Amino acid sequence: MLNNSTFCIEILRTFERKELENFKDFISCRYFNTDKYVIRLLEILDRKKILGKRIFDTDMRDIVRRELFEKRPIAKASETKKLKKEKALFNAKMNLLQKLAENFLAIQTMEHNEAHKYELLYHELLDRKLFRLFERHANKNRKLLRKQIIKDQEDYGQSYRTERKFYDFLALNDRFYVKDNLSKMMHDLDIYYILNNLHIRLSALALKQTVEKKDYNFPSMEIIETLIKYPEYSKHPLIRLYVASIELKKSMSQKSYDYLLYTLDEVSSVVPTEILKDCYSTCIAHCIHGIISGDKDRDHRKNMLDLYRTMHNKNLMLDEGIILPYQLKNMVVIACKKEQFGWAKDITEYYYSYVRKPIRESVYNFNIGIIAFNQKKFDIAHDKFLKVRDIDLTYDINVRVLILKCYYEKARLLKESKRHYNEQIMGTIRNAKTYFKNKKELTSNSKKSYENFAQILIYLYRILHGVGKIILESVKERLDKQEVNADKQWLREKLAELEKRK
Repeated sequence: MLNNSTFCIEILRTFERKELENFKDFISCRYFNTDKYVIRLLEILDRKKILGKRIFDTDMRDIVRRELFEKRPIAKASETKKLKKEKALFNAKMNLLQKLAENFLAIQTMEHNEAHKYELLYHELLDRKLFRLFERHANKNRKLLRKQIIKDQEDYGQSYRTERKFYDFLALNDRFYVKDNLSKMMHDLDIYYILNNLHIRLSALALKQTVEKKDYNFPSMEIIETLIKYPEYSKHPLIRLYVASIELKKSMSQKSYDYLLYTLDEVSSVVPTEILKDCYSTCIAHCIHGIISGDKDRDHRKNMLDLYRTMHNKNLMLDEGIILPYQLKNMVVIACKKEQFGWAKDITEYYYSYVRKPIRESVYNFNIGIIAFNQKKFDIAHDKFLKVRDIDLTYDINVRVLILKCYYEKARLLKESKRHYNEQIMGTIRNAKTYFKNKKELTSNSKKSYENFAQILIYLYRILHGVGKIILESVKERLDKQEVNADKQWLREKLAELEKRK
């Protein structure tokens, strides 16, 4: 169970070094904090490297608590009541440090986003009747918002809230009889309302497709569907994109897919980056659905590769200057599927410095290994996979499976005269099967999927070396009966190769 001290440490561990130093200055200011224990507490946590990766367990909490209160009479283990009060006091200091960290983040957000600051300031300026100063700030921000070409729903929300306060200003000064801003306020409110409703609708459709028994009923959607038919709204770039994305999610048709791509081409220059990313992700999800469903009318892998190329060229693969490992892996895998090995290598090199530093080398080795494996350079692939360290559970599982494949492929490619049954390799496959079975983080279905893969691979390795009595037809029958298997297609290919040799 998370307690206050855990929440406090979680927040502080997200601070960069510069932020941490600024936070120390922040809590040293008497306006924000007058508790000297809190200042000392932060220094102790930093000095003992608890804000790094050091575990903050019960023993470490006691060490920090004793050092914090070293100038006070320390409660002994036998002094139960006194010890209980001391721990409660320590928790109170941790709780105060957490609240100060939250205040610091809120103030830092205002510094980085003036819109938030002014939305809070407008109310105070009107309340204090500082009308001239309010009008100066409000008009400046209204002008900036009107000039802004690329807007998302939050920009419309900000514009509405600014106009709402400006209306209050006009009312307080009896000026709205001469000139009001009601039309602008209503327009911004409508766009803000429509975009948020469509965004929620799109999210609900995505969840419904991925999570069983998820269903939603939004009565307001009928109103929205009527509203977006008005020319003023039907031609709006973001509304057009959301409507096209929703239609694709609902119908999963090629016509809807083509229309969303057409709309993206038309309006992308005035659409915020995050919404563009979401739309291209919706297109990619459609391609994946086409591949899984076995649709052969279109080359969905080629379409996926084209989408990734477009996202790469439009600089849509990065999130705050970082690329997520799974996104890079997906690009490399689909490029290899279409035998675009040069492009796969180029993007692996290009995004090298955009991967988080602690996992950069492992991600690089994994992707180079994927490329080599697909080029049937199994020695190089095996070597690269062995260099992959902790990235996350998905990568760990994938690497283990790929290493098993490398062992098998290298044995298969040996001349029959040089091929010898290796009990050590067989042990590696068995160990992997045990690992999959005992991995608590995996669902029971996933465990079974990887266990089945390893067991069929054991049979194939034995048949390859003529060991044991199991025959190809029996293995093929077992594979066909398995409801889940991590890579049934690859295993079938290996079975076909053995049949051909036979």
